[in-house]
Amino acid sequence: GAGRLSGVPKIKPGSQNGGALITRVLGKTGLRVPIVNFGVMNADNPALVQRAYELGMRLYDTAANYQRGRNEEMVGRVLKEMGVRDQVFIATKVCLPHAQRGIPESEVRAYYLKSAEDSLRRLQTDHVDILHSHNVDNAAYLNHPAILEALELLKKQGKTRFIGFTTHKGMTECLNDAAKSGIYDASLTTFNYSYHDDADLNQALEKAAGAGIGL
Repeated sequence: GAGRLSGVPKIKPGSQNGGALITRVLGKTGLRVPIVNFGVMNADNPALVQRAYELGMRLYDTAANYQRGRNEEMVGRVLKEMGVRDQVFIATKVCLPHAQRGIPESEVRAYYLKSAEDSLRRLQTDHVDILHSHNVDNAAYLNHPAILEALELLKKQGKTRFIGFTTHKGMTECLNDAAKSGIYDASLTTFNYSYHDDADLNQALEKAAGAGIGL
């Protein structure tokens, strides 16, 4: 039935094109990952996670707010059942709703720390490979002192190996600022064919990559 791992045919990684999957190093993280990976956001079938692994995908992207935490629970459960946690990279996100972003700094810090701890519990792991500050749309929020403090603390504690940010709008501003500050290790940003002639965004991406930010 749907959602079960049993009975899923095994597929040899790379067998679809007869060769090894293309991999690249994700900026200064040093993580070598395939160029195609799994954004798990809308997936609710564990067999999809297993199939992605069998096809060679090694980076799994989820978030605390995806399916109200159930997405992380599924990812954690499947990877544990498969026994492959040490062979994959997990990225997750802390999302403070826009309506709450004016709360006191101490509350922002506490929110980020609790959200990260809850994510680790749902993912059944003691650390993630990348922890993103989610839905960042301006440099002020990107550099929010309480957020940076929380992310750096979680990194120091070993609860995340690297820190990043996701951005869907205000991308050029955020990427340019991150390239200058050198604080973030990675960024998950919107990009597709419709942005091919956005000179400012493309230049910002070049700057970020040049600064070692894994994109």
